[in-house]
Amino acid sequence: MSAYAVHEGGHKLEHLSDRFDVGIKDPDWIAAIAAEDERWTVVCGDNKILRKQDEVAALVRSDLSYFFLRGGWWDQSFHTIAVKFLKIWPKLVQSVAETRVPSIWEVPVSSDKLQLIDRTKAYGRK
Repeated sequence: MSAYAVHEGGHKLEHLSDRFDVGIKDPDWIAAIAAEDERWTVVCGDNKILRKQDEVAALVRSDLSYFFLRGGWWDQSFHTIAVKFLKIWPKLVQSVAETRVPSIWEVPVSSDKLQLIDRTKAYGRK
């Protein structure tokens, strides 16, 4: 599983495998973090979540913000990924703060320009 949950206020970065069993289904961990009192933003490398009906339904119900790392991120060394992620981090934080409505973005590997896909509640309804 290549997803992290980031707490908006304290910018706590947490790998989901530190909180959940490795075999947990995406709708289950999405529902679990959405049910918490804390407001989470999800950074995820699993773009398939955006295409599977049950996972999209969980994402929409969650009303959280998501950043999906576009293809190519995992084709690099760990250190290169870390450097690129740290460089883009301020834009992730700024995007959540400025949007103020839970939304979904794609994060390209070759650019620092985030692509806003949709508001979370509206995703998949067009």
